[in-house]
Amino acid sequence: MKQRGVASFRVDRLGTLLRRVDLPDGRFYEHACLKATFDAVVDVFEMDPAPATVHGLAQRLQLPLSQTHVAVEFLAEFTLIARARVGKQGRGPWIKQSPCLTEEALASYHYLKETGATA
Repeated sequence: MKQRGVASFRVDRLGTLLRRVDLPDGRFYEHACLKATFDAVVDVFEMDPAPATVHGLAQRLQLPLSQTHVAVEFLAEFTLIARARVGKQGRGPWIKQSPCLTEEALASYHYLKETGATA
């Protein structure tokens, strides 16, 4: 079975959300998400209850796919969104889980930014 990397998030001093994945072989990669992209993704989940895919969000909002992916993974990490159950795999589109998604997303983002912590 293929081993997956361990993902973590942090916010740099400029406010960019960073997702780092440490691979089992010692290598890592990092993707960034601008605050404006993060806010746009949060707004969609807050305002539109319809399930959404990462590709669909990026296309709908005309945002970079990699940044959209970082924002979605951040929201999922904090259980603010989750995959809808579809068939046996359960890997359907993302749906909102929190009634206070915007507040919780921003609280988590600002905690990482202000403390320099990693989640």
